[in-house]
Amino acid sequence: MVAPPLPPTGVFTYPGDTNIQDIVLLPDGSHLLAVFRIGSVNLWSVLVYGWIEIVATVAVGILVVALLRLLHRRRVIGQPHCRRCNYLLVNLGADVCPECGIELTSRNRVVGRPRRLRVAVTVGLLVAVFAGYATGYRRLARQGSVSTWCQWLSPGLYDYALRHRQSWLLDHKSWRCRVVEIDLADGSVTRTLVSRDGIWPGPLVLHPDGRSFFFSQGDVITHHDLANGRRLGAFRLDESSPRRLHRLTVDAPGETVYAMTMDNVVWAWHLADGTRERVLDVVDLTGGRERQFRFLRLIPYHDRLICQEQPTGSIGVNPQLLDSTVWDLTTRTPVGSLGPIASSFLMSSGGRWLVGPRGSPPVFDVWDLETRTLRETIRPSWGQGPGVSRRFMLGADNRFVVLPGPAANELHLWDLDTSTWAGVCAAPVTSWMRARLETDGSRLVAVAKTLAGPTITDKIVTWDISTLLRDRDPAEPLPP
Repeated sequence: MVAPPLPPTGVFTYPGDTNIQDIVLLPDGSHLLAVFRIGSVNLWSVLVYGWIEIVATVAVGILVVALLRLLHRRRVIGQPHCRRCNYLLVNLGADVCPECGIELTSRNRVVGRPRRLRVAVTVGLLVAVFAGYATGYRRLARQGSVSTWCQWLSPGLYDYALRHRQSWLLDHKSWRCRVVEIDLADGSVTRTLVSRDGIWPGPLVLHPDGRSFFFSQGDVITHHDLANGRRLGAFRLDESSPRRLHRLTVDAPGETVYAMTMDNVVWAWHLADGTRERVLDVVDLTGGRERQFRFLRLIPYHDRLICQEQPTGSIGVNPQLLDSTVWDLTTRTPVGSLGPIASSFLMSSGGRWLVGPRGSPPVFDVWDLETRTLRETIRPSWGQGPGVSRRFMLGADNRFVVLPGPAANELHLWDLDTSTWAGVCAAPVTSWMRARLETDGSRLVAVAKTLAGPTITDKIVTWDISTLLRDRDPAEPLPP
């Protein structure tokens, strides 16, 4: 008898338009680090965009107040009046205004003059302001470098604009980026370790000793102490590499950080002395041959990367499978081949396994990255639709691969030790983004999305899978 899908122990959502970019499980087993990208309206950008309206409003306000004062504060021509209250100062023996009590110095005495000319000038200026706004509000520049001078973000205003479809506010969207610690017992944010506004966050990598972490922010990598969030160091690309960083890892001893830009240039940051060096790029890997279609992928916690290129004789064609070679970043030489693998492959968090789809409906090849051999092939028994091969996820290094099942809300666990299905986890979600498992195999944590009308909500879902694995009969594979 097949056990029903395991329900989650926790489903956690967060307010506003919070996108969960990445998660990393911490060694204590009860917390994780998450990268939050929170949609916000940049109020400074809104003010810069509306500078014409602001200037026009201030000018109209000043002129209207001046006009009202001229119309309502009538003065006898040639006679003195109090500047503050407009009282007629005639036949007074005291030096104090009997109406408001101000001392009647020469500055506080105003002689009445004809108002016609001043009213005409004020009205003319008002007409000029309206005419100038009518002709210039579509012609004058409203955005530019000044729009990004300041990040004055409001997540609440963005949430309001999203609910009420205020597109003019959504045009000023920016990001509030946070690296937070989350308690897996109740999903609460226990502390914020990194806070940056107006950036696009990149990968989050835990140091091998579990006491610090690295975080990519645009073209900068920062190193932070996990205990207090204090920044221990930073690495920034030079001006010759304007592309932002989109892949990041650290070697097993935790001495060198490798980062790759979007144009496939690999940099090394040596933590001991703070030096950096450009390791290699796609051009370095061509070996003088004709440039071919390539993908580069860093192997987590190793001094190695995987280079993929078109098979010989397939220039100009985008094949399903690409020749894959492992390169050593310290010697900058190839160390072996993995054979044809799809570019949509994923690696385990510790760099031990590689899983890649093949065929349609797909099977999933599991490669051992140390020996560069094919460990086994996972053959799902359920039918899968087109494009599903790009939706699989990898679990812990030591044992499990996590694959989306035939239902959109299911995750199926494949046990590498027994080469059988270990169980099914389910949750009320629309699609899965990524999954992580505890190294002891007791907890599964996944990031999912739920679509409700025009609103997409990110969630963190947890399962206690220790019971599922304990009760399973290893000899009985899980049917569809």
